Amino acid sequence: MGLFGVFLAGSAAQNVGAMPTFPSTVVSAYRLKPDGTVAKAVQSCGFCHVAEGPPKRNPYGADLKAALEQAQTRILSAAILHSIDDKDSDGDGFTNAAEIAADTLPGDPASRPAGRPATPSPTAHNTSEADPEASPFALQTLLFPKHAQHLVLVHFPIALLVISLVFDLLGYIKKDPMLTTAAYYDLIVAGLAAPLTVLTGILAWIFAYRRAPLQGYLLFHLLLGVLTMLLILTLLWLRARHRGRLDGPWGRTYALLGGVAFLIVTLTGHLGGILVQGG
Repeated sequence: MGLFGVFLAGSAAQNVGAMPTFPSTVVSAYRLKPDGTVAKAVQSCGFCHVAEGPPKRNPYGADLKAALEQAQTRILSAAILHSIDDKDSDGDGFTNAAEIAADTLPGDPASRPAGRPATPSPTAHNTSEADPEASPFALQTLLFPKHAQHLVLVHFPIALLVISLVFDLLGYIKKDPMLTTAAYYDLIVAGLAAPLTVLTGILAWIFAYRRAPLQGYLLFHLLLGVLTMLLILTLLWLRARHRGRLDGPWGRTYALLGGVAFLIVTLTGHLGGILVQGG
């Protein structure tokens, strides 16, 4: 039942609704002016999507999606953006980098820089070549992915905390000490997994996000992740002080704190799902 709960919680964390987190990364990568054409398109989703809006992508958005798939990630980074700089996504004769620099849209052939396109340099480096980590079966990909195993480990403290709270509730309703004991052991494992999850999250920020500015969803996810870890460890400390039992007046305090932890871990997982799904 515990493994089944891990699967359910993992699926919920992965399949939350996707909201665009690309704007801050694009603005930072290209140092966009806030009132420019490209910056406004980024904020309105017109940078990657057609005029009707998501989910249909324009040519630039399609190339960017392909670059993300080639890199085996859904997390946008400056490196992935620059990997398609030398492409001419909309076929108007200007590279994507040239269009962005001229504050025109690389996914719209009607939006193009003034003048004639420059002749591409024969020495231009094609940064869209296959990443050495592109193969999902490569040993380096399996052991040292850019997300630092965070996407794997994050499911355990979420699922185990939820299962622990459910077992406690069932144990209280049915007056079954075996369920309460099972909840205690689930919480112990959650307490062991939580610090590792936070650590791998920081490593993922370093390697996958390339130390992107901590703002927006990224900042909130980090803060809530740390808060989740502290709440799990606090629950475990309270439980250990009373030898795993929930009887007595302190049980109400534990139940209240457990409810808060459930809400925080749910929000943390939701924001993590948004970051994973991207735009």
